[in-house]
Amino acid sequence: MYRFVDMHCHLDRIAHATQVAAALQEQDIAVFCTPVTPEESLCAQHQFEHELHIRVGVGMHPWWIEAGKKGENLARIAGQLAATSPFVGEIGLDAGPAHLASYDTQLSAFCSICEAMHAHPLSHRVLSIHAVKAAHLVLDTLEHYGLLSHAGLAPIFHWFSGTSDDLVRIRRAGAYISVNKRMLVTKRGREYARVMPLSQLLLETDAPPQLDKAYAAKDIQADLETALDMLTDLRQEPRARIERQTSETGIMLLQL
Repeated sequence: MYRFVDMHCHLDRIAHATQVAAALQEQDIAVFCTPVTPEESLCAQHQFEHELHIRVGVGMHPWWIEAGKKGENLARIAGQLAATSPFVGEIGLDAGPAHLASYDTQLSAFCSICEAMHAHPLSHRVLSIHAVKAAHLVLDTLEHYGLLSHAGLAPIFHWFSGTSDDLVRIRRAGAYISVNKRMLVTKRGREYARVMPLSQLLLETDAPPQLDKAYAAKDIQADLETALDMLTDLRQEPRARIERQTSETGIMLLQL
């Protein structure tokens, strides 16, 4: 059994990722690798195809979506890949000021991916979702395509920062949130991690802090340990219980 499961990590964008992956296995850490573009998803799938502790998603990060034809073409490719993949992410919407110019294309891309998953249902599928100032729209879109209530589909809201009403919808739908140490230093993040049922809570790192820079396996482990310590403090539950439950949930979702 893995001690930790990092449910949102850009492992493919860490320098010397193959060596880092090997070291993570030695430390009993499994990873949901969440690429940011369809092309990088294919590369990561090839890079880690023999790593039994790593699952690679099909990604179309909203920050990498450009307004216009180029963004539309990327979205189409992402939808085609997502249609057959049990692991999808990082996908989502970002309505923050820095990304409003591409918001319409983001929404079109997200809808295309959701439509593809709806048209090609799988018995098990996991999504890692980015939702900044747009959690309600993400939830509405998932609901529209019948993905929020699909028995075999597990949406995970990574570094969740939506409203308390959004959190209620996530909880009632049986979806998940994944938390990292940076989320847990915010007042809202701490409260959400405190009230979310432990069975719907996961650990993540969102590593590396800078894409394509070095970040060792020991750094990923330290981030997970820190997040676990913070959860233990704010939830007032035994550390071993939180560690075991988050790991078991991650193992179940990633079918490790």
